[in-house]
Amino acid sequence: MNALLRLIRDLGSRRSRHLIYLLHQWAMVPFLILWIREENIRQLMGETIMNRLEPMVVGVLVYLSARTFWAYRTGERQPWEYIFPPLDVILITIVLYTTHRGPMSNLTLLYFFPLVAASGALNVRWSLAVGVMVVIGTAVATIPAIGETAIAQTLTVEVLRSERLNIGFRLYFVILIASLMAFQARYSAELKERLAVAADRNRIAMEMHDGVQGRLVGMASQLELIAQTLAKRTDNDPMHGPVTEVRQDVRESADELRFLVQRLRSASLADGFVPALRQYCSNLCQRIGVNLEFSAEATVDLGPEQEAALFRIAQEVLTNVAKHANATTVNVTLAKTETGTGLWIADDGVGFDPLTQQEGYGVQSIKDRAAGINGTADIQSKLGEGTKVHIHVGAENV
Repeated sequence: MNALLRLIRDLGSRRSRHLIYLLHQWAMVPFLILWIREENIRQLMGETIMNRLEPMVVGVLVYLSARTFWAYRTGERQPWEYIFPPLDVILITIVLYTTHRGPMSNLTLLYFFPLVAASGALNVRWSLAVGVMVVIGTAVATIPAIGETAIAQTLTVEVLRSERLNIGFRLYFVILIASLMAFQARYSAELKERLAVAADRNRIAMEMHDGVQGRLVGMASQLELIAQTLAKRTDNDPMHGPVTEVRQDVRESADELRFLVQRLRSASLADGFVPALRQYCSNLCQRIGVNLEFSAEATVDLGPEQEAALFRIAQEVLTNVAKHANATTVNVTLAKTETGTGLWIADDGVGFDPLTQQEGYGVQSIKDRAAGINGTADIQSKLGEGTKVHIHVGAENV
């Protein structure tokens, strides 16, 4: 029992998946033994067929035993999803061929094992290829055996004639299952890739948080102490100004890195971009003494490139507010519109003339970043009336 629990906990390994798959095959063995010993089955098949079938069952048991031992010893080294499905199809086809029942035999259910095994390779083409093998194997199993008596061959022909609809349904059902398993394999492969990317993102975010971000925060604290020491001097030390500017740059870099770390840790907007943007805006506004009014819709859907561009634009606009606006309140809104997504940033500062004072305000940079994501930027400002920036990203580009 403990060994089984360890296998279940370690489903990500190829060895565990193979052994659990074999465990399900072993669970089929008692039914198979009861099936060949059932009196009605023996009468239907005839002693000749049953005498051939019994050694085959023994051979199947030997095959499963050898395969289980091989899977336990080799571990991760062998691609069992590619090696064994064709062998399983051949063995099942031989058994069906011997019973002279073809697709009408309950043994056709065994074909689900190679189909499931092939899907474990997470390869759509391979899953479809094994599905084709199953259909071919089922067709081959219906061919009257060479050298068999006329009665046996007549039995096979009669089954094909009388059960045409049922045979067609079973073959059609096998094809559908093969197609379904193929697309399931494709979905599993994509999910596995996304999980791997998410794991890498979390690892990188943790390294950034524990390394670079921690050092930046430490530098900002040290520069704060230096600035306070210089401010206490009576001779107006000329280094006070540069130290204050460097401290400000370090703080902004730490805030930006904090945004990137939080964004990396989540692939969803609700858990990543919005909280990170809110935190960045809050930190900057708190540092410059400006009230922040922030609102965002959790249903907004943006791609990574759109998120990065909107963050850079917000960073540029808020930096302008800190340097030039002399504002008391900043309003930041991220919302879904009828045609896409909009970002609005407005302040109640001194404003500027967009026609004559673009230099130093990053107007062109904002427009270029918006254009880079096939969006638009509308910047409105008047002297003494503050500034309003509206960025729009169309729905077809999200």
